[in-house]
Amino acid sequence: RPKASPAMLQEALKYAERGWPVHMVCWPTVDKACGYAANAPGSGRHPEGDTKVPHTGHQVGKRPIARHDKGDVTKDPITGEDIRPQVKPTTDPVKIAERWEKFPLGNIALDLEGAGIILVAPDSPKWNQQFISWGLPPTLTAQSGGGEGHIHYYFQRPPGTPILRINKSGEYDIQSGGYAILPPSLHLSGRRYTWLLPLEDIAPAPEWVNQMLIEAATGNQKTLPDWDPKNAPPIDFNNLAEETRLWFTGERSILRPDGQVD
Repeated sequence: RPKASPAMLQEALKYAERGWPVHMVCWPTVDKACGYAANAPGSGRHPEGDTKVPHTGHQVGKRPIARHDKGDVTKDPITGEDIRPQVKPTTDPVKIAERWEKFPLGNIALDLEGAGIILVAPDSPKWNQQFISWGLPPTLTAQSGGGEGHIHYYFQRPPGTPILRINKSGEYDIQSGGYAILPPSLHLSGRRYTWLLPLEDIAPAPEWVNQMLIEAATGNQKTLPDWDPKNAPPIDFNNLAEETRLWFTGERSILRPDGQVD
């Protein structure tokens, strides 16, 4: 069994001290499998009663673990199999310590609704630049392990903003609900999530972000204009944080833990 990872536990506790409810999600192994499921050899499933089929690809390193209390078991009405609810987010340091002492490599996820946070997460350099052109004030910012252009911007959620998720695969995620993977969690790529702008103060969400969530909640989304990526504004490398610049230029991609070049 892997040795304890004090870094993950200590970071989870720091987030909790900030008032952010966190919970554990699974983590990738060196062969890109789910490290949490590996604790149940031969099952092909998460241990402790998770009855979902084995997951691969982008789900690895992001799926919440199941509860471990026997009293939480219920029966699936169709299959009759045991089901366990996901672990609830918490700021309780005792519960956090118990979870990461049991699974010391577990990734850390933030409960966005509980923390009052909106996540703006472009999934490509083009969409990142588009969001910058619409206006992204300096705020708490992280580099996702997903690679170039995968940036996480954290904003304060204004009162009255609906709780929901806008997820456009390969383009962007804008979420006031659900969860976000926090540094220093390990991505399936082998890279860790890292803070780029670790500001103490989190900026209020830009109006266009709040408006997108409101329109999505009413089924009347109009904020996003027709946009041709070929006409996107040029990237100004002089205004990029150093870590972000390294991702854009490709220099950062050679620093994978296994020594391989992307």
